[in-house]
This record gives sequence, C-alpha cells and structure tokens, in this order.
Amino acid sequence: MERQTNKVILISLFIGLALFASFLYFASSYQPSYAADEQEETKEGVKAEDQNVSKHGDDGKDEDYKKHDGKDHHKHKHDDRITITTYEPVEKVLPEIARSELPKDLVVGKTDAPVTVIEYSSLACPHCAVFHQKIYPRIKLNFIDTGIVRYIYRDFPTNPASLAASMMSICSGDKREVLLNAFFETQTLWAYTPNFRQSLANVAALGSIEGLDKCMSDQALQDQVLRKAYVASSEYGVVATPMFFVNGRSIEVPSSYDEWTTILKEAQAAAPTH
Repeated sequence: MERQTNKVILISLFIGLALFASFLYFASSYQPSYAADEQEETKEGVKAEDQNVSKHGDDGKDEDYKKHDGKDHHKHKHDDRITITTYEPVEKVLPEIARSELPKDLVVGKTDAPVTVIEYSSLACPHCAVFHQKIYPRIKLNFIDTGIVRYIYRDFPTNPASLAASMMSICSGDKREVLLNAFFETQTLWAYTPNFRQSLANVAALGSIEGLDKCMSDQALQDQVLRKAYVASSEYGVVATPMFFVNGRSIEVPSSYDEWTTILKEAQAAAPTH
C-alpha cells in the first residue's frame, strides 16, 4: 500500500512538472513587437536596410536610430533602438473583471484617471526592457503623474528566470517598482544564465532590498503567478510580451513615444466625462 502511494505521488509530481514546462514553452514561443538589437555589417559588406524611428534622447532632443537584425538579444548592454515586427493585429477586448486592479498587480496613477493602460510583461523580455527604460519614464512624467493615465503592470513570465524575478518583485512590497526597474536594467546579467537565482538576489541587494531569496521558493505564490498568466493567455488573448490594453482594448505595440502620445490623447478624448 505504501509503495502504491509513493508511486501515485511520483506520477503526480511528474505530471505537474510536465504541465509547468509546457506552459513556459508556450508562453515563450511567441515573438513580441519590440526588438532592441545591434545592427552589424556582414563580412560581404552587405548592410541591413535602415529604418528611421524617432526616439527622445537624454538631452531632450529627438534622435534617429536604425532597425536591427534581431541577432543579439543576450548582449550585456542594451541598445535603445526599437524595431517593429509587422503583422495583422487582431484586437482583443478585456472582460470587465480584468480591466481594473487584480491581485499581484502593480498599479501607478490616480484611480479616477480617464485612461487605463494595462501592460502584460516578462522581466526576461528584451523588448519590454527597452520600453521600460526608454519610453515608460516619459509616459509616467507626462500622463501618469498628471492624472491622465492609470497604469497597471501585470507579470507574464516566459521562462524560469522571469518567473523568479516576478515573484521577488511581488515580495518586495512598496519597493516593487524600484526592483522591476533594476531587473530590467540588469536583464542581460541574469535572464539567460543558469544561476539566475543568485544573480537576482545580487541585484536586489544592490538596491538594499534583501531577504527575498525565500520568496523564490514560495510554491503558493508561484502557483498564483502562473495561474494568472495562464488565464491571461487562455481567456484574454495575451500571446506575447509586451502586450498593452488601453481602456480594455488591445493595441498594436507603438514603436515610439510619439505614437504613444497619439494613442493616449485619443483615448483621453474618447473617455466618458464624469
């Protein structure tokens, strides 16, 4: 009897691990709309086709930068260039229950803001990192801090490292936004390394955020994060990161801050007045 019980337990564990691995493979198999990569010439001297995209530099002036070939996601220094993968967008509409704050969300901005932006993001996604380093700060300054936008961040882990990072950020409490930014900035140091747990703990320690190691072993929290991502994928149509919803409707991922400005101003104008 005891041998049969042990056998059942082992089979259950195997099935659970197989389902977990399948979910991670499914979530990571989609290609997002952002790409931040370095353009390089081939040995034959053939250059990739240039595509100018407007970005706002640190000095406050717009600069032009080029389309990249998508070959080098794992460099130890992020480029701040963005390219667009063209596809036929299919609009997704969030149900009412998912249009406001859900458990484990990070929410920034006024509750009564006329525009709500919801982002599904993976901390291991290079394109998400580019957005958070180069575009999000300007959205926060000009739209969130001014009461126009309420911003909701939702974790959508795409590999074990991003799952661990998501769990650590959730456990950090009121330092979550700071830790998210730190993880995005140091992404290439931990996102694709076998010892990502120690690397994540080191990043957190640099920000004087300690004691989060145990959080990565919290099975209940892990189940909550994965369940939430599964629902987003199976019920809300989230199939890639980053994926954005503006007032409940998905948008084709903008390539620049100027495009974001247009989208947010149009959403503000269309929002019902109280």
